[in-house]
Amino acid sequence: MRALLVAIALMGLAPITLTGCESETGCKDDFDCNGAMVCKISSGSCEALVCKVDADCGGGKSCDDNECK
Repeated sequence: MRALLVAIALMGLAPITLTGCESETGCKDDFDCNGAMVCKISSGSCEALVCKVDADCGGGKSCDDNECK
């Protein structure tokens, strides 16, 4: 009976440990972020998409790490 309870408890923890959420050190690329979020490499955090390429920015600005500068 005790082995059964341990097995059930471990099965309950599996989804928590196997999910694709951010690591403790933050994101390393866009695949670490959920949905339409992108990884801001400099901070290791997921944020809303601002730009990927210079063409996404207006006014002659360039895209650098999800920021138009």
